[in-house]
Amino acid sequence: MSYVRLDGVTKKYAEIFAADNVSLAVEEGEFFSLLGPSGSGKTTILRLIAGFTDPTSGDVYIGDRMVNDIPPYKRDIGMVFQNYALFPHVNVYENIAFGLRVRRLASAEIEKRVREMLELVRLPGLEKRRPQQLSGGQQQRIALARALVTKPRVLLLDEPLGALDKKLRTAMQIELRQIQKEVGITTVFVSHDQEEALTLSDRIAVINEGQIIQVGAPTQIYERPSTRFVADFIGQSNFFEGQITSLTRDATVMTTPSGLAIRSESDRALLIGDQVTIAVRPENIRLSAGRLSRANLFEGRVEHLVYLGMSITYHVRLSEGTSIIAFERNDTATSVFPVGSKV
Repeated sequence: MSYVRLDGVTKKYAEIFAADNVSLAVEEGEFFSLLGPSGSGKTTILRLIAGFTDPTSGDVYIGDRMVNDIPPYKRDIGMVFQNYALFPHVNVYENIAFGLRVRRLASAEIEKRVREMLELVRLPGLEKRRPQQLSGGQQQRIALARALVTKPRVLLLDEPLGALDKKLRTAMQIELRQIQKEVGITTVFVSHDQEEALTLSDRIAVINEGQIIQVGAPTQIYERPSTRFVADFIGQSNFFEGQITSLTRDATVMTTPSGLAIRSESDRALLIGDQVTIAVRPENIRLSAGRLSRANLFEGRVEHLVYLGMSITYHVRLSEGTSIIAFERNDTATSVFPVGSKV
């Protein structure tokens, strides 16, 4: 049974649809990400689940209960915000204990649960510190502990790693996923960072202009994007537009207006003459100094390169005028192609 469900949910502000007929289901124990550019509607969808925003139409369910008219504090959710929203005037212990005191639990039970949460987020011994005495990563963990201490049914995360630097953010992704698996809580995560969503998620919903464009596992979203928007937003792609000129059991051939004939496989029902777009990931392009005997072999010249340590990004102008991007692993056994090289 799906644990969080939205059935045809719309949120409209004047003439703007922040969420447009959204239907999705999050399974129990799943780490589910809402991924999209700024203004796409992902935070609105999270707020609809939390109860901070009421739907214009449609229904929101948590478990088997429709919660449209249930206030946030009765929805049995935990939430972590991007800025953590810790109380600066009280220490770590009281920050974590806040939700338990509101529920009027016994002091001994509060003590027990706070200690358990500090162990879970690997910060025992810091209960007397104030939030301003903690690093960004520590504050993020305390915010997570405060959200989990009441044992909610659903955890909602609104870009909780956005304020961290890249190295710490990468480390906290691993920590967050480990904690989520350990607790086993159903989690809905909002992000605009494609790499972050791919790293953390069991499934991802790609959102644009208030609509869900594609839902799937990270490998499915990346390897088999359903639209050009998804292929362009998740990672990088080289796009080729043209017309189907050959269809056989083994291959589909698309020819661009400039004359490139690209062979590919396709699970789509296509016909000769159909206008299509092919997306090729930069890491699936190989550069060579000499000619090779293989399909999809094109000549070009290196116009620009970017050294990124582990890899090199090449910008190549093909002989018929198309510009493409290729990623090559920085292997010392492989020659670097300088600007101007024919490849």
